Amino acid sequence: MSVEDLLVQTCSIRRETVTIGDRGQSIVTKSYVESDIRCNIQFATIVREEYETALHGERSITTYLGFFEYGIDIQEGDEVVMQDDGDSRVFHVDRVALDSVGRGSHIEADLEIV
Repeated sequence: MSVEDLLVQTCSIRRETVTIGDRGQSIVTKSYVESDIRCNIQFATIVREEYETALHGERSITTYLGFFEYGIDIQEGDEVVMQDDGDSRVFHVDRVALDSVGRGSHIEADLEIV
């Protein structure tokens, strides 16, 4: 079985760009850099605890692990939009790396639900 056989879902990659408007204001836009790519997004068993100084407390962040086709354009800070039975889920990309053994067979990313 090849890595491609394990990529059983499809998703799109959305990236935020910031431009400066006529009056010096920041204009934030999001556009798709990749569409209908094969992926596999799985629930990760790691739950991070983050300290938020504004709230003086901790929050749990549920993380996911995403596997993608080798060679796609995905970066930290991107959003992964997955369509599933007419319902879309959006994930924030925290970290991107090649496969864990370095063969260039796929791309792995740490994701968190938005």
